[in-house]
Amino acid sequence: MSAPPIRQRLAPGQQITCHRHEEAYVSLVLEGGYEEAGDQGRRLLGPGDVAMHGLYTCHRNGVARAGAVILNLPAHGVSGYFGRVADADAVVRAAERDPVAAANRFGALHRDLD
Repeated sequence: MSAPPIRQRLAPGQQITCHRHEEAYVSLVLEGGYEEAGDQGRRLLGPGDVAMHGLYTCHRNGVARAGAVILNLPAHGVSGYFGRVADADAVVRAAERDPVAAANRFGALHRDLD
């Protein structure tokens, strides 16, 4: 599967079966939430939460009743993990100028979820 769109709206209750992407990317939840389960475990993600998807990592998504809006950014050389961004608006503003540079800022803006 190719990389998801940069801004993605997931329908309430949508279920996305296990899949892999041909490109590594970072997902930042902007609104709503979803459950992600895959190679890195299972997490409930909400606004400000981040899921890093390494190349060809397998995962599935179960969307909350409210749906979800996600910012997906290309990322090179990442491995899968979950984290949280303190200032999601800063990432969105940076992504409007340069999506790759915004993805590279995640290392400085996130903290790992336990």
